[in-house]
Amino acid sequence: MSVSGLVRLARSRVCRLVEFGVGTVVIYRHTRIVDVPCEARIEVAPTEALGEALQMDSPAQVEMLRKRASRGDIVYRACLGGRMMHRGCLQPGPGIARCEHRVAFPLRRGEAYIHSCRTHADGRGRGMYPATLSRMAQDWKARGSDVYVATVESNLASMRGIEKAGYSMTRRVRSLVLFGIGVWQRELGVPG
Repeated sequence: MSVSGLVRLARSRVCRLVEFGVGTVVIYRHTRIVDVPCEARIEVAPTEALGEALQMDSPAQVEMLRKRASRGDIVYRACLGGRMMHRGCLQPGPGIARCEHRVAFPLRRGEAYIHSCRTHADGRGRGMYPATLSRMAQDWKARGSDVYVATVESNLASMRGIEKAGYSMTRRVRSLVLFGIGVWQRELGVPG
């Protein structure tokens, strides 16, 4: 392993040791097809084009995208004016869906989990996030897959985008993380 690789590994281990907090993760399942208007072109990002994410992500985040793609995740992108303005990953099951606050749940064959969504500051407010979520769900529902996505309950903008794309809340999980370890979780009720 290179020196820079060792430094990144050490930094990630130290960051985990100081990670702590309480939060609520909201998990959604796609329940209805919605056509979300958007001026951007939404498509599966070819692996060789993931470097375009450097327009909005750090080199470490782009490397994470490449690793996820090499493990079988599908990266979608929304492009506008020749620039990547939004990206998100879809993890097909079987596997473990890993959410914020160390919340995780099993994905069975025929299920998929959307994660690592990010919109460039210049693309916010243009509907790219819900349009991409909708496109991902439509692509995978055509294969017979149940599609899930999660966010933290404090991210109201993300929750609005998810719901606009045809997803319904299925679970809420409160979690306590100490020193990077999820030490406690409790299922909460789903409102109304």
